[in-house]
Amino acid sequence: MKIVGASGQSPLTLQQKTFVCRLRQSVLSILFCLYFFSTSTIGACLIALTRVLLSRRDPQGRVAHRLTLWLSHHYIMLNPGWRLDIEDLAQVSGKQTFVLVANHQSLIDVLVLSRLNFYYKWVAKVQIWRMLGVGQLMRINRYIPLAPGDMRSVRRMMRRSLRHLQEGTSIFIFPEGERTFDGRLLQFKDGPFKLACATDTPVLPIAIDGTRHILPRGAWLVDFNRPIKLRILPPVYPSQVNYNPKEMNRLVSELIASQLDAPSSSLESERVA
Repeated sequence: MKIVGASGQSPLTLQQKTFVCRLRQSVLSILFCLYFFSTSTIGACLIALTRVLLSRRDPQGRVAHRLTLWLSHHYIMLNPGWRLDIEDLAQVSGKQTFVLVANHQSLIDVLVLSRLNFYYKWVAKVQIWRMLGVGQLMRINRYIPLAPGDMRSVRRMMRRSLRHLQEGTSIFIFPEGERTFDGRLLQFKDGPFKLACATDTPVLPIAIDGTRHILPRGAWLVDFNRPIKLRILPPVYPSQVNYNPKEMNRLVSELIASQLDAPSSSLESERVA
């Protein structure tokens, strides 16, 4: 099959056009990765210096955290093809403490969520801490590492998160524990909801949709022309579920699932079974 050109030039076949598009996407993906890791490494050095210089005036590292959010968000802003649609961001305030939870579709999620411009602590898998630049940013900000399947690591994470919440600092957790392959919501872990009920802290559900098309799990090619939806949902208070973590888990997962443009979630499949 040939595609007829408007000029007198020889038309490209559909296979040739596909190859050219694939080659262009590969080159752009490599350039994006090079830019990302180089700038995040340089940014980590500058943010570390800032943290040292402001250690007395800003012992919690709030300035370092805000600079990290700005660095992360600028990757989204650089590409106009990533059309970010945010709903109800105004209800998020740094004046209130939350257990923030979101579904996890892609590594791009962290860049999108940097739009939440207030102070909180990330809970992230230890694999992220080994990434060039990103790992340094995690250490500088004293975020909370988690090794899935390691119960000692889980207990340490729970203790640190509990302490931060008691001190009035929000925490952010992906309760699925891993990225989805197809956009369907995976079963939430109970940990974030146990923390919320133990400290009487509201859970703020956040739904992310569209990032799975930009950088799917297991892929390395980046799609630079996709819409992204970020929905900040109403907070769920422990008193609404009689301080029952499992009931809070069910309610929050259903709220997030209702916002996703994806096949029926694995949660629904398990309940039907």
